[in-house]
Amino acid sequence: MNDSMLSNSPTAFVDIQDAAELTGFAVKYLRKLVRANKIDHYKTQDSFMLSWNDVQRLASQQKPFWAALPESVVNEEKPKPSLLLHTPVSESREIYPNEFFFDKIELGNCIDWMKRMPSKIIQSVVTSPPYWGVRKYPGEQRITWADGSRVGFGEEATVEEYVGHTIEVLRHLKRVLKDDGTIWWNLGDTYQTRAYLRESSRERLKAFEGQRSDTWRKYPNKRYSSGHSYLKDKDLTMVPFMVALGAQHIGLYVRSMIIWFKDNTVPEPTTDRPTSSHEYIILLAKSRFYKYDKTRETEVAVTGEAVKRVNGTDKREMVNERNLRTVWQFPTSSRHGEHTAAFPMELPLRCLKLSTTSGDLVFDPFAGSGTTLAAAKILDCHYFGCDIDQQSVQDAERRVLAPAKPLNGNHNEAKPKHQPSLRISAKKPQDNSAIQHLLMEENPTYKSKAKVRSSKR
Repeated sequence: MNDSMLSNSPTAFVDIQDAAELTGFAVKYLRKLVRANKIDHYKTQDSFMLSWNDVQRLASQQKPFWAALPESVVNEEKPKPSLLLHTPVSESREIYPNEFFFDKIELGNCIDWMKRMPSKIIQSVVTSPPYWGVRKYPGEQRITWADGSRVGFGEEATVEEYVGHTIEVLRHLKRVLKDDGTIWWNLGDTYQTRAYLRESSRERLKAFEGQRSDTWRKYPNKRYSSGHSYLKDKDLTMVPFMVALGAQHIGLYVRSMIIWFKDNTVPEPTTDRPTSSHEYIILLAKSRFYKYDKTRETEVAVTGEAVKRVNGTDKREMVNERNLRTVWQFPTSSRHGEHTAAFPMELPLRCLKLSTTSGDLVFDPFAGSGTTLAAAKILDCHYFGCDIDQQSVQDAERRVLAPAKPLNGNHNEAKPKHQPSLRISAKKPQDNSAIQHLLMEENPTYKSKAKVRSSKR
């Protein structure tokens, strides 16, 4: 080994998978450096262990663009155990059996729950995390992160801190995700502007409609726009794309950036740009090949018919449906109590139909009103959800028990005593009558939309 290529004598070694995720370099690239004797290392039966000093050096090369290794620990002599998801560490972790996570909704931080999960047990994740700089969730919701900060998710001072915390969550999700699993990450963009962090979407809507008289000086929860290194006041921050780039750097595959077009979007008091009416669903995969059945969700061909190859031959036939496109049109749901901008049941149902089969385990780390969990139950999948807010956990429990029943905001209302028979076998995609009924109950416009679809056929 060429000593000139090595760092000083290391005080610690970390697994190459941790090294890749913390530095933002691909595992294959790090193996190339190992073969060229450019990294101090030793080989184990299953992997390579890389010098912590070299990991720190490589991470510094990626800054300021990207490195998952927090700036606050770049110069520490040894890595914090909380940073290492693949390296054996001295701290004891109580790992629960797979069955513990079947059909439950728990209170708590998703990272704490994922630390208790065995590796590779989740088939699909469909979730909508807190967006950056939009809301202040009720109560004291501060989280201790690997970078040493203690702040509520979405309340970070800068967009970079938010993206860093998002990637920390995605690292844990990557560990517990099956090799053929997928993550459907619903995220909206935000502006670098002086903003009120409203405690609910309903409060935000009232402010837009001029029904609140809050003044900036007296409002307790707010975000400032000045002082950023490059973003100007009123700049669109491009958060979904920063998250997608970060996901690539920790080894996830970005397979699609789906646009969710919302026909009933919340109005905005802006006069110098179009009103935002879409969000993104980032489809992430752990491996090149993953579970995805395109036949279970299609869309009507625009012209009423399309040409399809038959069994890979040159023979063609005319069909009424085509493969899903990357623009999905769903209205937001208004049946979720305080979760007034929650995504509709149709959205997680589509994601899960494409990515799961009966008996798979579905996870929502930010359970909210429980729509993803209810969709998983309908499709005969196991579900596990968690949320840091007690009221959200209660709402999700009610939602799973009665998917078609609205959350009307009455928190003292008794939970439904019976479970409706809405469970649909994922092995029988043609049996959709119960799902169609549920979607029409939730969204009055769905019925007319279904008629348009059928008329085109």
